[in-house]
Order: sequence, then C-alpha cells, then structure tokens
Amino acid sequence: MKIKVAATQMTCTWETEENITKATKLIKQAADEGANIILLQELF
Repeated sequence: MKIKVAATQMTCTWETEENITKATKLIKQAADEGANIILLQELF
C-alpha cells in the first residue's frame, strides 16, 4: 500500500480566523490531490 504525504507551508498572521481559513484551504487541496497524511507547519 502506498501512502501519499503532503506538507503545507503558509504565512501566519495575528488573525486566528484568517490562519484557520488558509490552513483549511491547503488541507482540502492536499486531500483532493490524494494525500493520506497532511502535515501543517510547526508554528500553526
């Protein structure tokens, strides 16, 4: 079985909702491209 891993990277701001929106978009994009494991950046 193959596992596809995606690593995300984004610029965070002081606006929590904006950060969540950006992260959600990246997560959905990675999932749509077949990622089984999605990694968020260390400061998220």
